[in-house]
Amino acid sequence: MSEGDYLKIKLQLLQFQTDVSAAKLARVQALAGLRQFLGFESVPDDYDVTADLDYQQEKATLVDLKVLASPPVQT
Repeated sequence: MSEGDYLKIKLQLLQFQTDVSAAKLARVQALAGLRQFLGFESVPDDYDVTADLDYQQEKATLVDLKVLASPPVQT
């Protein structure tokens, strides 16, 4: 193997390692953003997403959604 081929392989390895590091960082950032969106108090520090996150259309009426979104009435 020539030195040029060896250097190309080393460069490809470095690019792969950089891609893996970037993907890990993006995952951590996405989990932090999701936790912030859901509310820090409602999600533990070490949570993880294990299910599919496929889009599913909600089958609720606008009135149902407004009731769910409104704060509870305090007596």
